[in-house]
Amino acid sequence: MIRAIVLLVIPLMAPAAHAATLESVDSPHCLARLSGQIANGDSQKILEALPEWKARAEFPRDLALCLDSPGGSLLEGTRIAALVEENRIGTVIDDGAVCLSACSIIFMLGAIDGGELTADIGDNRVLLEFSRRLHVNGTLGFHRPSFEAPDRSYSRMDIQKSFDLAILSSLEFMRMANRWKPAEGAPAMKADLVEALLEHKGQDFFYIDTVDKAGRWDITVFGYDAPRRTSAREALNACDNLSNWHVGGTPPPVRNADTDTLKRLTTRYAQGSLRAGEPVEIFTPIYSVSGRDAFFHADGRMGERYCQIDMDTYDGPDGERVMTVGACGGDSVLGTSFFEYCGPQDVTPVMEFYDTITIFPSETPLRDLPQMARRIEAEADEIETGLMPPAGLSCGAAEDHMIGVVAPEGHVMLHESPDPTSKQVGKAYNYSRLWRGKISGKLFGTEEERATCLDACTGWADAAELPADARQQIIDTITACFNNDVVWWNADLGHGKEGWASARYLR
Repeated sequence: MIRAIVLLVIPLMAPAAHAATLESVDSPHCLARLSGQIANGDSQKILEALPEWKARAEFPRDLALCLDSPGGSLLEGTRIAALVEENRIGTVIDDGAVCLSACSIIFMLGAIDGGELTADIGDNRVLLEFSRRLHVNGTLGFHRPSFEAPDRSYSRMDIQKSFDLAILSSLEFMRMANRWKPAEGAPAMKADLVEALLEHKGQDFFYIDTVDKAGRWDITVFGYDAPRRTSAREALNACDNLSNWHVGGTPPPVRNADTDTLKRLTTRYAQGSLRAGEPVEIFTPIYSVSGRDAFFHADGRMGERYCQIDMDTYDGPDGERVMTVGACGGDSVLGTSFFEYCGPQDVTPVMEFYDTITIFPSETPLRDLPQMARRIEAEADEIETGLMPPAGLSCGAAEDHMIGVVAPEGHVMLHESPDPTSKQVGKAYNYSRLWRGKISGKLFGTEEERATCLDACTGWADAAELPADARQQIIDTITACFNNDVVWWNADLGHGKEGWASARYLR
């Protein structure tokens, strides 16, 4: 149900001393910059510059305007905001830039075409998407508009004109805030953001300065490299953040979970995909997550929230490392979901992609994201290794069990037979969990190596009854068989295919 925003604002009536400056810039983020105090006539400058901007934009996403303004005329700000949306101009607050008051309205109307939808009546209408980017060192602040009048007497006509202008500005603000983005399923400014800004006045701004605020109100954050490695901890954060932002309200903050909680609430499995430049199928970990919703309790009770999360990192067009967070899920009891609900039985879920900030604790300051990303990167392997099954001495993978990948190189190659020289059929990255294949295990090597390892593997079943020295000898022999790549396990890769790898890299 669409929730309309209804409010009364009184515009900043005092005329600005100087109009804003509009200049073309050579930046990877935008084609032009609007800076300084916003005043009557600034929208006309943008309208006149539009043809030149569109000629310079190689792709639709290149058409973007950087903002660096303390605010100014609200009425003129709404005119600029309308131009920005109507012409599909993205908005950017770059490193060190400040966008306050009337400028913030312009920023929130940044948009881009998301495609076309053909209605039953045959009309095409553009599916607008949000395109508003905030640098981690940028400043975005909202407050309720105000009126500062000189200390003098006013006539009835003066008061009526002021009131009429206030109503007009209120109407234009409401129109801008409620501009519906079909592709996003949300207005330009959600009702709770408007509620928050109305609680602040003067120089007491409501700043978008944490992960929760940016994610909740659909603001893309840039200016930091995403972590190269992540763990189940970040998958759980993503599930809870996305669910909370979709539901709204003020749920408890999303904080990093400890190992025991991660063991209870997260599991990993592998999903294969074909990638450009890779000759074989790639298997990466996908996380199945039971989130920490209102029904979850740390003493053991599970919640009703469920998500599937896929995190993938790549190098972005601006040179910084970018992460895509694929996700689906929601609360089964409350009947709310982000993108679409996917349950534990959905082995190949359809996911939507979300911003990297979903993986961070919700209270993380945006300025701390570069350091937090490096911390995540440094801690990921230790967390994931602690969640994997312990290394065992079984020469064959356990029945009805999954096989986990833990390799020093970060991945293991899967072969069509238990032979390192056989054809490669897949590449499984660390912490992927593959289903055990039909054959428990096989031995590869010289006849002597295979005979020695077979004896040790057979003897391990009765090792508990042996003297300590004999038992230790079997342990040492099996360990050498693993380390010398004699023991191989196979995994079910789906679609009737199986792959083999040395058990040294498997759990």
